Amino acid sequence: MCYNFLQMDFDLQSAAIILINKGKVLMQLRDDKPNIDFPNHWCLPGGKVEPDEEERKGAQRELLEETGYISKNPIFLHSEIYTTKGGRRIKRNIFYEIYDGKQEIKCLEGQKMEFKSPDELSLLKVYSDHFDLIKRAIGIVNQK
Repeated sequence: MCYNFLQMDFDLQSAAIILINKGKVLMQLRDDKPNIDFPNHWCLPGGKVEPDEEERKGAQRELLEETGYISKNPIFLHSEIYTTKGGRRIKRNIFYEIYDGKQEIKCLEGQKMEFKSPDELSLLKVYSDHFDLIKRAIGIVNQK
């Protein structure tokens, strides 16, 4: 699916996958650089969806680029439009998937990639509202 951003109510799209492993989720510790949003915060691996890219494919590509992990079947969880401190309007698309337990997770972007429990995350600086989305995804997986 292609997007014409001039006809949309947002400036760009982002996508992320909540990768779940036994009640923990894969988190990235963002770089500590003053020119990025939420420096030195924990966040979901993800990023910008290209204009000619479908949201799910963008989430899979971002996870691969940042971790080396090949996502097989991300399930849609949430979509919203929010405004950054700089005034950009971003459409965020969140998916979730259960970790296969086989592929090695690498840290190819940011400071660290680690699986964290909600209890651990409650004590850390976490990007925006990722904490609520993480709890929601884990709750869905636990019901299955």
